[in-house]
Amino acid sequence: MRNINLYGWGLGLLLALAACSDEETNLAPQEGNATMTFRLSTRADEEVAASTEQHTHLYVAERLSEHSGIDNTTGDVEIPLYCDKDFTIEGNSYSVTNLLGQWYKFAFVCVPDLEGMLNAKGEDFNTYYIDYEPVLEAQAELNNSVDQDLAVYRKIIDRWAIANSILEEG
Repeated sequence: MRNINLYGWGLGLLLALAACSDEETNLAPQEGNATMTFRLSTRADEEVAASTEQHTHLYVAERLSEHSGIDNTTGDVEIPLYCDKDFTIEGNSYSVTNLLGQWYKFAFVCVPDLEGMLNAKGEDFNTYYIDYEPVLEAQAELNNSVDQDLAVYRKIIDRWAIANSILEEG
């Protein structure tokens, strides 16, 4: 029985060592352009996009090796999310073209037409945020909140763009 346990542990250790590798995964962008098309709708009606009292934005973030740095606490290489693509969406669909074949993070944000809702400054995607204070202030004045669409919608998705292809999502 003891030999079976030793063989079991030895086999487990061998499998664990075989699964580990020093090879780094190549995440370099693929050559060629990709296009991604997204359809926007509400859950109630697939043909309706956001109301005219709201602003819909699409932020496209990616990891660029030239923006990498070293994490001071762990010593690991850290590649932040870089965002220089901000699109205002009107209607219920949008196409993003000329993407490299690589991983992207897409953030769809729909906010009321109130001053100061979106705080997307600079190119570090992790610092972007939605300020809910204008909505809370508008809701405090009941007369305004009845007449205005004060809903805030957001959807964050990760997708791989494949070079020389078109991806359509609905």
